[in-house]
Amino acid sequence: MATSRPLLIPWLVEQIDSGRYPGLRWVNHEKTEFSVPWKHALRQDSSGDDVMIFKAWAEITDVEGQRLHDPSVWKRNFRSALRAKGFQMIMDNKNDEVNPHKVFRFPEGQREASAGRVGKRVRRETKRDAESRAAGNAGTVYSGPFHSAVLFPCPDAGHRGPPLEPGLGVGLDGERLVARPKPMGPGRAQPEQGTWVPPPMGSPPIGGAIGVRCVVNWAVAKGGDLGTYFNVFVYYRGVKVLEKLVENNAGFRVVFSPEQMHCDQQLETVILPSPDQIPIRDQMQAQLTRRILEKLGAGLEVITQGAAVYALRRGDSHVYWSLCKHDRSGVPQEVSKQGNQLHTLKEFITGLLEFMKSKGPSPSCSLFFCLGEKWPDPSQRPWEKKLITVEVSLTSLELLKTIAVDGGASSLQSADLQLSGSLNLMSSLEEMMDLF
Repeated sequence: MATSRPLLIPWLVEQIDSGRYPGLRWVNHEKTEFSVPWKHALRQDSSGDDVMIFKAWAEITDVEGQRLHDPSVWKRNFRSALRAKGFQMIMDNKNDEVNPHKVFRFPEGQREASAGRVGKRVRRETKRDAESRAAGNAGTVYSGPFHSAVLFPCPDAGHRGPPLEPGLGVGLDGERLVARPKPMGPGRAQPEQGTWVPPPMGSPPIGGAIGVRCVVNWAVAKGGDLGTYFNVFVYYRGVKVLEKLVENNAGFRVVFSPEQMHCDQQLETVILPSPDQIPIRDQMQAQLTRRILEKLGAGLEVITQGAAVYALRRGDSHVYWSLCKHDRSGVPQEVSKQGNQLHTLKEFITGLLEFMKSKGPSPSCSLFFCLGEKWPDPSQRPWEKKLITVEVSLTSLELLKTIAVDGGASSLQSADLQLSGSLNLMSSLEEMMDLF
């Protein structure tokens, strides 16, 4: 027999009034607004006190004793519960160096609860739930809006769930898949058994809001790091001469002569074709293209580091970049030998949220490089007219953008996996912003 779940509002009022949680307090006399500590887990001064209220809610809503020992999951579920009940965040000071916190306002019509009128029935039910869990009551199941999210956390770097059977992986829809290890190649690490491999672009649509959460958890790995593959397209004066999917989150290197590259096996290699292999009729174009390629040396490196994408020039041929193929700024951006930060996960998510709210254009999920010629061009010469160009699509960001353009998580929900609206793409992305 299932036991009842404690009501969030009276439970939360009781916790604030108790004074047991450091930093959890009322901020106005009417007791309609309260402050919650919101410290990033990676801060050096973080401690268990910072997540006490999140842990308490996780324990009180525990499903069949399946506690998730991950403070980031506790915080995410707590925030989702607030949003589902209509709480409004009125102040976001999570980046404050001294006192990182957020201030929330109780939903309208609930002021009598926020004034501290907690019924005895709620206390009895809360106590009964705790006793039931202590006795090992495995028949208690909460079937509310966050049920699936708790029972089936997406496989990511920081939350792998139960051990998998040897040779099996987990797909986006929760099915167990037979692992198919690929041959070792330059810069490719052998996938370890039991890890989740993201689907290739063009795979069948992801089912359910759980699928949306998995995509988000792929792009935003534990700690806020960027997770992605790279679709690389190479063009010689607008004609595609090479296409390659780089399945290496660390990044890749673009070279012409493999013998000149550094022996960094963490990066995969993309080898540019010789003009002799391409039917280039214009001999001047072929000659200039070869000149740029021969000076490319150890090449162009595109790498991920933390939550950002960087580029580094290793050879003598100058390399320029932009986030837009049709950039008309006329201001060239050169990739230096010291390295440049090109794009960040925070910038992309911020732009995608603005786009979904119809407050801005869709953010770029691609990088556009021009080898040997200035770009963006001061004379407004189009990207397609350049001798050698490389387009790099960040596949995880492209997938998020595709979901957003197609209508967000609502277009992916199925009857079996439909979750609360708080688990759609926009809410998931807003939660991920807490990592930055």
